[in-house]
Amino acid sequence: MNRRERRAAVARDKTTKSAAVAASDLVAEATLAYQQGQFAEAEIVCKRVLARFPNNSANLNILGLVYQASGRHRLAVKSFAAAIAADDLDAACHYNIACSYQALEQRAAAATHFKKAIALGLSGRNVEPFLMKNAVVAEYGKRMTENEYARRW
Repeated sequence: MNRRERRAAVARDKTTKSAAVAASDLVAEATLAYQQGQFAEAEIVCKRVLARFPNNSANLNILGLVYQASGRHRLAVKSFAAAIAADDLDAACHYNIACSYQALEQRAAAATHFKKAIALGLSGRNVEPFLMKNAVVAEYGKRMTENEYARRW
């Protein structure tokens, strides 16, 4: 490799690193907007990231959550599916797509992804936070707790 090729390689490396930092900063911005309930702003930022980095699984996951929060579950499923295609080992993406499938009354697909999320979540993580995010599961958990409490008294 001659001097010109080395300089070009270094320049490409710097560009790649700065692009990755820019993407992570934008994903953090979108995440914050989502957490603050600013779904339109989060969607705009996610789409900016998507235009430059179409396979960024964290961004696709946040975009799916934005769609989910606004009741657009079909779009959420597409976004989560793309995130899973980029990173099949992300338990949160499997959990999130399962919730959208459940909302769309596609129980078999939901069950498949819930199982995958649990299997992936068991690798050093507590599974309960994943499960309790789902409204249906949380309601059943609440009922079970209330029934157990009633039987004791």
